[in-house]
Amino acid sequence: MTRAPKPKHAPQRFCHHGRERTDDHGWLRDADWQRVIEDPGRLNAGIRAHLTEENRRAEAFLAESEELRQTLFAEMKARIRERDTSAPLPHGPWLYYSRQVKGGEHPLFCRRPSRDGTAAKAQLLLDGNREARGCAYFRIGCAQHSPDHRHLAWSCDVSGGEEHLLRIRALDKKDAEDLPEQMPKTDGSCVWSKDGQYLFYVRLDALHRPRFVHRHRLGTDVADDDLIFEEHDPRFFVAIHGFGGGEYVGISSFDHSSSEQYLLHAQRPGASPQLLRQREANTEYDLHFDGARQRWLIRSNIDSVQEFQILEAAEADIGAAEKWRVWLPHNPQRYIEDMLCLQSHILLLCWENALPHIHVLDPEGREIRRLRFTEPAYELALIEGHEHPPRQARIFHSSMKSPGKWFDYDPVDDKRHVCKRATPRGGFSARAYRSRRLHVRAEDGASVPVSLLYHRDTPIDGSTPLLLYGYGAYGISTPAGFSLPRLSLAQRGFICAIAHVRGGRERGQGWYLDGKLENKPHGFSDFVAVAQALIERGYTSADGIHAWGGSAGGLLVGAALNRAPHLFRSVVAEVPFVDVLATMLDESLPLTPVEWLEWGNPIEKREEYDRIAAYSPVDGVRPQDYPFVLATAGVSDPRVGYWEPAKWIAKLRENSTSGRAVLLRTEMDAGHGGGAGRYKRLREIAFLYAFVMQTARWKPPPPGRGENSPPHGNENR
Repeated sequence: MTRAPKPKHAPQRFCHHGRERTDDHGWLRDADWQRVIEDPGRLNAGIRAHLTEENRRAEAFLAESEELRQTLFAEMKARIRERDTSAPLPHGPWLYYSRQVKGGEHPLFCRRPSRDGTAAKAQLLLDGNREARGCAYFRIGCAQHSPDHRHLAWSCDVSGGEEHLLRIRALDKKDAEDLPEQMPKTDGSCVWSKDGQYLFYVRLDALHRPRFVHRHRLGTDVADDDLIFEEHDPRFFVAIHGFGGGEYVGISSFDHSSSEQYLLHAQRPGASPQLLRQREANTEYDLHFDGARQRWLIRSNIDSVQEFQILEAAEADIGAAEKWRVWLPHNPQRYIEDMLCLQSHILLLCWENALPHIHVLDPEGREIRRLRFTEPAYELALIEGHEHPPRQARIFHSSMKSPGKWFDYDPVDDKRHVCKRATPRGGFSARAYRSRRLHVRAEDGASVPVSLLYHRDTPIDGSTPLLLYGYGAYGISTPAGFSLPRLSLAQRGFICAIAHVRGGRERGQGWYLDGKLENKPHGFSDFVAVAQALIERGYTSADGIHAWGGSAGGLLVGAALNRAPHLFRSVVAEVPFVDVLATMLDESLPLTPVEWLEWGNPIEKREEYDRIAAYSPVDGVRPQDYPFVLATAGVSDPRVGYWEPAKWIAKLRENSTSGRAVLLRTEMDAGHGGGAGRYKRLREIAFLYAFVMQTARWKPPPPGRGENSPPHGNENR
């Protein structure tokens, strides 16, 4: 194996609030990083050479697992349906859907003109594989057809920097082709006006932040597009939404604890956006148009109701916040996440006791029933269609051992119709796996949910390797959903676990608030407590846990690693947010101002500086026995600069006294999401899984073990 790279020391010294800090590897951040996000080829030659050397080191370490990597990729690929079609969504005379072709990395967007299930007259609207030709990186942002079905607005990112080029394609010709007008530097989203003549989009500013909302009229010069909204506060980002099947265009300005909404009628696209309720600290609200009853339902925590309530306003009164009235009162045991307004009923998606539930309500807000799902842990989502108000609801469901399925639910007769199942190829049987939900007591007494998946033949005797995943930030809940690649671990005798630590919303808004700002360390202690409990309960051993986290989840595992390195055999950190203090001290970075409400502002407040410094993974590295570590990065990543994992790995390698390998693998032509394309992602996962298996001293299970082999022992639910 090649010798580990030793990046030069070029100390940079800083002082804030009387605290001195030295950064030995700050030179790894390209001085022109903003240009690098737009074009990874601009990366400084010296930095590129170092990252390339790190990549060679990672490849050399995993050379002995090359055959395993190829095997993993082949079996993951064999499970997916290479020719696949999404569940179509109706809109007027058309059914819109996407499909995949064998060997294709990217989706194709299509429609067919009837609802009789035939595909004889299917029309190809956009071929992602054709558009990706010649691109080192390519990802489609949106593909949104106009209400009159004559045009398709679509966007793509060709650098990985999440800067999208927005185009408009004419669909009323034999061969669909793009119009001359193109909108660069957008966030990738768009909303059509009701008449299909105007397109609304969000443009990024010079610091890569979504800040401007523009209105474009088809057939005109993009340079003449109207600027209809501009956010002046760098702590707020902007997004746009369509409501009521194109009746309204909404503009949201938001940070991590408050929001402000603007609205304009899509049939009057030339009007100015109307402010609905002025922003207020720690107050959020979002809109849902109930077209069947000509009213708005507003999900909000106005009046300091922690788990959110639903307010109601007549369609004409939405701009008069004083007329909003409570439609569904706050329930402290139920966090409202989403809703769907149907012709006859209202559906709510809520989190209760760390599980998602769907409640069916009548138009007055009275609960009719709750949809039942029997697994100990699962994932649910309400899917917004093109038609409003819909008669049926499109719902997605999966669990850790049950593949995803999409079903249409009619609340009038309480019937479910499955319209698509994502069943793996190769004779998959859910009966071959066990799924469990545990609850672990944290060091302060909080009950932390843990979701488990393992093969039914896997012994629960303390000798089993275990992969422990966590995220815990921004109020994003980690669903206990199905994963095709995860089967490769479970089939080989691994237990797969998800620690639903504080910082997400699995237990509601309070669970999130108890894991942010001054409470952020709760998530780290939760993760450590889960690891300890899994050892104590006989699922694995102290040297058998492999931690995995990405982005803010990389911060989670990095902080836990500094606290309790002895608990982990290895750590996989994908694009990890590990240089937290330095990043929060730099307000020129794209996400920093908006994220001060998540982590704290160390520029203004000494106590927040000290708190972040105490858990920031880079700042907390010290001489001790660290486990095997593999971090990934993307050169054009606008969310977590590639230099964060690069600096972390360099410092870990210098301080680790265990002799175990500490590795960095950087995508030189990609950003935060890694390589674009379904096969590329499978190859990345195969690489990471091979690292876990190699460091686990993994050996193949005995012959005869398989998904359809007879069960033995206790069948835990």
